[in-house]
Amino acid sequence: MLCLLLSGCGSVVIPGHGSSAAAISSVPEESSVVSFSEQTVSSSEQGTSSAVVSSSSPAQTTSSGLSPASSATCPVTTSETTSSGLSPASSATSSATTSEGTSQGTSSSSASAQSSAPSVIEEIHIYASNDFHGYVQDEDNSPGLAKFTTYFKEKGAENNTLLMDQGDTWQGSIYSNSNRGRMITDCMNAARFDSRTVGNHDFDWGLAALEENTKASYDGYSTPVLGANLYDYDPETKTVGTAFQSNLAQKSVVRVLENGLKVGIVGVIGSHQITSITSKYVENIAFTDHVKAIKDEATSLRNDEGCDIVIASVHAGQEDVMGNNLADYVDLVLCGHTHSVQQGREGSLYYAQFGFYGANFGHVTLTYNRNTKSVTNTNIDVITGSDIRSAVTKVDPTIAAICKGYMDEASALANTVVHANGTSSTFLRSTSLSSLMACALLRQAKKEGYSPLLGFTNNARANIGYGKPWTMEDIYAAFPFDNRIFVIEVSRAEVQTEITQYNSVYRDSARLDEPIGDTAIIVTIDYLAFHTNDNRDYDYFPYGHAHVLGELSINFRDALCNMLKEEGYTSGKKTLVASDFSRSKEVSKDFVYA
Repeated sequence: MLCLLLSGCGSVVIPGHGSSAAAISSVPEESSVVSFSEQTVSSSEQGTSSAVVSSSSPAQTTSSGLSPASSATCPVTTSETTSSGLSPASSATSSATTSEGTSQGTSSSSASAQSSAPSVIEEIHIYASNDFHGYVQDEDNSPGLAKFTTYFKEKGAENNTLLMDQGDTWQGSIYSNSNRGRMITDCMNAARFDSRTVGNHDFDWGLAALEENTKASYDGYSTPVLGANLYDYDPETKTVGTAFQSNLAQKSVVRVLENGLKVGIVGVIGSHQITSITSKYVENIAFTDHVKAIKDEATSLRNDEGCDIVIASVHAGQEDVMGNNLADYVDLVLCGHTHSVQQGREGSLYYAQFGFYGANFGHVTLTYNRNTKSVTNTNIDVITGSDIRSAVTKVDPTIAAICKGYMDEASALANTVVHANGTSSTFLRSTSLSSLMACALLRQAKKEGYSPLLGFTNNARANIGYGKPWTMEDIYAAFPFDNRIFVIEVSRAEVQTEITQYNSVYRDSARLDEPIGDTAIIVTIDYLAFHTNDNRDYDYFPYGHAHVLGELSINFRDALCNMLKEEGYTSGKKTLVASDFSRSKEVSKDFVYA
């Protein structure tokens, strides 16, 4: 059992970690654990070594539920010391003043630890997730939220174990979006996650929703939400302020494990991801240099908090953090955002990311030498969603109750049919489905009194398959974001440029032969209309953002559902045909692809 000390708030007990509670489920004796096999890839810029992923055959599992490290991992042994230069962690349970936004933990078993000499060689275990994106149902390659968090809760109850999430946790399905991520937040709190780092899609409902989830607790416990590079921003002067956004996140968290080791976790979001969020949601927020934030906070964790091990939790791909000498500051980097199963190495420092949508998770074992005061061995396993599905034979009752409550609330909406007849072919997210949405935007704008020439939107997030009715669950999977709709006047050049990007348009069929001037009126979503670059300049429609004609009364998902209902698709009178929304029919020769 760990104890979390919040500066000025006394102690808060964190049940579950290292407790003697009976295991909820067990891993079968054979497991198809996917592991990293080491393969060096040269890089002239970064000089890094990378690894490819390979599948190992079923093997006997260890007590942690994973294949033995000799056959399922790529251990690295090194005698190099870190930059900490600290004394052994046997005295790490003493109280210390935390840095800004840092929570510190102590071990309740410190008395027994002091009664015997600590081992020279210690192991810690980290179970990691990233880019879960609200994939709460047990389907496809994902074990679902209930089994995922049950498995993590069980592992977190073992000694010297940490649970970490690298962001983009909520956004993506009707079952999560309908409660704005609160179901997942409650389950992660019930599982006693040690940290969760902010991702770009965690801002998709605005700052108030993010703050609400950050402050939410379950049974007295709230997972520390990390974002060390979140600062205030003045859009008028385009200057970054000095006020850390402590209402949204904290910079780091410190845990003291049962073996006495003191572990610090610093979390950051990639600084360039400000461009991956609808600009109005972050107009007063800056994502500062994430590498500098890691180094600054890691230095504080080493020198001020006395941490033996420091881990960076980064919502960015490893390509955005490697090549910056982080090995001098941290002992492990866990990544997210790019939806990859990847691993990289710089000297003794390992980087890892474990996919997306709950298809994979990670188990990292760090071996620490008290004499050299360094991590001397790193083992990384990829745990598949299927492994977790097989391992969890009984869902934790607390987690089961949380999920049932939210699922019951969302099921009626999720099962609502919006297109009664099954289509004869799949509507693809990057062509026919996104063009269908562009058509719906055009129709809604005309319905509200505007006269746009084009409906304009970006790609959907998922396909909708053929041969079955479409439900609201399908619509949310394809269009999970609550984008607002705007009618703007744009330049001809802007349209030509943006058509070549990840976007689709649909032209008013009654105006195919209308001559095109230097400008055109379009209807599009807020993300595209007001998109900004790293310098906060409007870059998609620099002319259009200054020529806003109006905002429509509903969001884009509702516009699509209204069209399907009002034109007879919901009742079954009509059936959509994907070829009617192919790219060849989106625009006339006046808007050719550059």
